[in-house]
Amino acid sequence: MVTKNQSKSGDKSTKKTEKKVTNQAATLAAKEKAVKKKRVVNKKAIRKKPDLKIISTEERYHLTQERAYFIAEQRNFQNSSELDDWLMAEKEIGEKFSCVS
Repeated sequence: MVTKNQSKSGDKSTKKTEKKVTNQAATLAAKEKAVKKKRVVNKKAIRKKPDLKIISTEERYHLTQERAYFIAEQRNFQNSSELDDWLMAEKEIGEKFSCVS
């Protein structure tokens, strides 16, 4: 048989447990919210590009061509990696300029 005192102490421990679980859930929710907010901030930082000078496709081609030549010249035209030079030049030009068709 359960006495009133035992029943009250059972109710108190149940309430404490419920309160503890609620606090843990709130803490977890706050942490998740902070992580999501941090991800959004990081995505914004990634998406934001500096103001790029706008050039034509033809200008971009000529700049890439010239830069690829200078990259090859820096390695004394050895190891015959023209494609790598071109791709590196495209990457560098793409970081500095925006192309308009």
